[in-house]
Order: sequence, then structure tokens, then C-alpha cells
Amino acid sequence: MWTTQAALVLLSGFLHVISAQDEAEPNIERQVDDPDTGRTMRGLVESKGYELEEHSVVTSDQVVIQLHRIPYARNSGPSSEPNKKVVFLAAPLFCSSSFYIDDFPNNTVAFIFADSGYDVWLGNTRGTPYGIRTTDGQVHDEKDRQFFDYTLIDHGVLDIKSQIDYILERTGSQSLSFFGHSQAAASGFALLSKLPEYNSRISAFASLGGFRTFGCNFKDPALNTVWRSMKSFAKSVQFFSAEFNWELMKQMCYNIWGACKSLLAKVIYGPASMSNHTRIPIYLEHYPHSSSIKNLLYYIQMQNNACRNDEHVYEFDYDDEDIITSPTSPNARTNEGTYGSRRPPALPVENIRVPVKVYYSEGDTLIPPSNQRKLIESLPNVVGEYYIASKDFVHGNFAHSPFNMTHIHDTIAFFDSYDSNAQAKPAPVNVIVGGSGSGNEAPTSCADCTIILTRSNSTQNSSSHKPPE
Repeated sequence: MWTTQAALVLLSGFLHVISAQDEAEPNIERQVDDPDTGRTMRGLVESKGYELEEHSVVTSDQVVIQLHRIPYARNSGPSSEPNKKVVFLAAPLFCSSSFYIDDFPNNTVAFIFADSGYDVWLGNTRGTPYGIRTTDGQVHDEKDRQFFDYTLIDHGVLDIKSQIDYILERTGSQSLSFFGHSQAAASGFALLSKLPEYNSRISAFASLGGFRTFGCNFKDPALNTVWRSMKSFAKSVQFFSAEFNWELMKQMCYNIWGACKSLLAKVIYGPASMSNHTRIPIYLEHYPHSSSIKNLLYYIQMQNNACRNDEHVYEFDYDDEDIITSPTSPNARTNEGTYGSRRPPALPVENIRVPVKVYYSEGDTLIPPSNQRKLIESLPNVVGEYYIASKDFVHGNFAHSPFNMTHIHDTIAFFDSYDSNAQAKPAPVNVIVGGSGSGNEAPTSCADCTIILTRSNSTQNSSSHKPPE
């Protein structure tokens, strides 16, 4: 009860702060008569003409992850053979597989891939409704510290690993394409760092607003306000609850819609030129989901390391006195006991050998271009960059940008260039600047797009034009 009250006070406080900071709030209205209102994930997929399969995957520590699959294109019918090209869409922080299927065929990531000839597998992680059970039949809640003892690294080496193994065995494919938005990319990089044999099981890796480590501070004052509140909450609640749960916060968001809509537009959806704001209530029916308090503490550690100009990526630091506020936790651990060393080990970036293409935006205030340039410089095999110059294209638009999904069609071309099952094998597509786009159809090309940088480790050629510093 204490944690619920604290969470509601926290949310109310920073939403009202953000609302007061915005001089001009985006006009986002709640739409309650949308035909997708109240639909399950299956209902969302099948109502758009696609087939949905559900698969259960068991991780090495006996967590049951529900994996979803769209095996072929729209209106193909159950007698159709699954598409031969395989893509794995990994779920980002606070999200599940539904994150990639909650719009329409022309502007939804999973549907675009399916209609482009891909066998689409939609991943999930522990802590969400699709990963809250273990093989003993137990459904876990915030009181179960052992279950919620995970970070984004564990999502990679336990959850994503098991799902990749299952997909390759089920399809008979030797490798798959990896689509990672935000934390999903970070978990994918962690998997490759710790288990480098998985480089051979991923043919190409698209990082969309992804990262390996967090930046020091946010340039946006409102976002800094939110983050400071989140940090204070995570530090104070860690010994009362192991789970960070959004459900009651979502209900409160509806009750103070004016403030909430401002936060959603600022960080996740952007202005009306980038998102269909009338669909936001539909999106909120399917996320945000829970994560662990430990994972939020890990984000704080990443940011603290960045503020110390330490750009390495480390395991969770159990001896971090800045955030571990009491040594009397029921699950108390130490670095020495966990890793056999005083400091947590670094994740070796040199193990990430898969071809990577990095997608980033000037308008992304969570993972800004300065962070992305450090990521690009650190990874050993970045074969392409896609920079979006628009300041209106925010972090969530990599998955929700119904008026211009050009970047998704670019990832398809990138994956095709490395997929042995693709009929045509175009050269890897290089960096493109995307305009805002308009209209109801998501274009496959953009009249406002300009190639501003060519980067390829194989050809070592580049132009003199670069994204702004």
C-alpha cells in the first residue's frame, strides 16, 4: 500500500510540473469510440487481417515467456507457407509484443514486416503480463524479490537468448534479423557481449533509438524533472517493493489527462505531425508494463558512470553506496560474492561483431545524437547510420510514427541485404534524413529525405557532411 501511495504522489507531482513548463500543450484528445478499444492483442492483429500464433518459451531459470508470431502477410490465410525471412522484434522497456501491433497495416512495425515477406516473431520479457509465470505454475508479484531480481542484461542473456533459440529451432533458419528499439537494443548488445556465439545467429542488427549505456543528463528540463523523480522513487522504494508497476499510474494519467498528454507527446509520441494522437488511449491499454526496481537502479548506475566520463558498460554494481541505501535487504548481495571481484565486470564491446545499423533522431531527448555518436564510435561493426534531422521525431516515433514509417522500410532493406532468404540483395542503405511526412499512408520513401552521410566499414568511404554536433 505504501508503494502505491508513493507512486501516485510521485506521478502527480512531476506531471503537474511538466504541464506547467509547457507553454503550448499539444492538442491530444481521448477517443473512446475507436473500434480497437478493449481489444486483446489477438483482436488487434486478427482484425487487421493477419494470423497470430502464441508460443511458450522456457528460459534457463524456468521463466515462461509468451512469444507471438505473425507468420505471413495480410489476408494470406492459414494454408499459406510462413515467410522465409525471419525477424525478431524485441520489446523495449515497459513494453511487450503488443507495442509493435497496435496500429494499422500501413503504419505498424510488425504488419509492415509481414507484408514485406518476413516471418515476424514478437518478443517479450519477464515482468510483463507475457512473462510473469514460472514452470511451477506460480504467478509472481511485487513481493517476490527473487523473481524481480533482474536488469536489462538479464533480458538479453536469459529472455532474448531463449527466444532466439526457440525461433531458429522452430523455423529451421540458421539466423534471424534483430530489431531492437531503445532498451531492447541494449539487451541485444548485452547478449552479444556476454555470449558472442550469438553473433552467428543474428544476421543483422538494427538499433532504433538504442543504446549500450545511458547519458549523463537530459537537455530537456521537463525530462530531467521526470528522471529526478524516478530516481528518488526507485531509491526510496527498493526495500519495500521489487516491482515497478504502472497500472495505477495509468489510471491516474486518465484522471489528469492534460498533464499526462504533455508528457506522452514530449517523450513518446511527439506532435500531431508525427503521431495519431487519437490512438494514444488505445496504446495505453497495452502498455506501459512493469519492470523491476533493480532495473531502474541499473539505469541510475549507467547515468552515474556517464557523469564520471566512464563509457564502459558494467554488470549491476551491488556495492554502489549511492543507490543501495541499506545493506539489510532480504536479497542482499555483494560484487565479491556475485562476480568474484570488488568492481562489477565490464561487458566487452569487442564481442559485438554482428553488422549493426544505428537509427537516431535529433528530436530524441532520451537517447540524443550525442549518445548515439558514442555508440557508433564504440561498436566494432557499424555498417550504416540513419539520422533523422527533424526535432519533432521523438524517441517513441521509431515504433509509432504512422505518417512516416520510412525508417522501417529502410530497416527492411538493410535486413534484406544480409538475409540469405531475401530474393533481392540490395546494397546496405546508408544514412538518411527524414522529413515529417503527412497523410494517412506511411510512405516507403520520403521527398524530404536527403543522404547526408555514408558510412560503411567494408568500403571505408564517407562524405564531408555529418549530423550536427
